[in-house]
Amino acid sequence: MTRKSQRKLEALLSVPEGNRRSWFDQLRTGPTTISGPSLVRALERLDKIKSQGMTFPAAGSIPASRIAALARFAARAKATAISRLPRPRRLATLAAFMLMLEASAQDDALDIRDGLLRELFGDAEKADRTARLRSLRDLDAAVTTLADVCGLLLNTTLLEDEVRAKIFARFPRERLEQTLKQAYALVRPPDDVF
Repeated sequence: MTRKSQRKLEALLSVPEGNRRSWFDQLRTGPTTISGPSLVRALERLDKIKSQGMTFPAAGSIPASRIAALARFAARAKATAISRLPRPRRLATLAAFMLMLEASAQDDALDIRDGLLRELFGDAEKADRTARLRSLRDLDAAVTTLADVCGLLLNTTLLEDEVRAKIFARFPRERLEQTLKQAYALVRPPDDVF
């Protein structure tokens, strides 16, 4: 690990001027609600973490479980407790924490985005169901009229010339045209998933 990375890690434990919490505490505090502003804060937090620009050497000889244990300890411990650790242990703890924090921050941002999309599509589905229920009465009336017309068309007791006259006597042409337009507007194709 470079000296610059070590200084950046040590600086995480300092409290910026005008703040009550250290950078460490500010970065590890994730979002708590699902909302647009929370998504913005989560993305800003991710950006701050990435802007630290810390690079770590390959940890091939260190078991992943050890890195995860150090990161878990850092996530729960107070900044003052970490600052009292011996320097090598403190740097290792902060490095493991920062290594895991970026992935955790990305997961947090994605979870919020997924929650927002679920809410958005849930609201859209609910509005669609409500609109569909409101249109069913109109659809029933249109289908009933068109079914009556089909019944007259299929009536074998009527002569071919009488069918049209009988239909238009019972259902004026303008009404049938309007009913047909209404039926096409209300009917959904079977493959329509939206």
